[in-house]
Amino acid sequence: LVVDDRGRCTGHLVSSPLVGESRAAFMQAWAAEHDVDLTASYAYADSHSDLPLLAAVGNPVAVRPDVPLYRHARRQGWSIVDWASPAAAGRSLNPAGGRR
Repeated sequence: LVVDDRGRCTGHLVSSPLVGESRAAFMQAWAAEHDVDLTASYAYADSHSDLPLLAAVGNPVAVRPDVPLYRHARRQGWSIVDWASPAAAGRSLNPAGGRR
């Protein structure tokens, strides 16, 4: 986050957030630098854009996933969880759109 001259976060980002392949590449480089075994690690994501990140670990978990991630996680046998969210949250684990 950008910090102003008084040391307060402004809400703006210093650089663009990492997504997709770049997020997975960053995680793999960080893990190698810190001697972290990704095959024994967990990753949690809710979007199909994080497929590379999830595929890079031994324990991928789809959390209230979007439809493409839900379908991919089911095909791969990955864990799919539906942790509680505020009642106003609009997504469900049912790809048809109904609540379960």
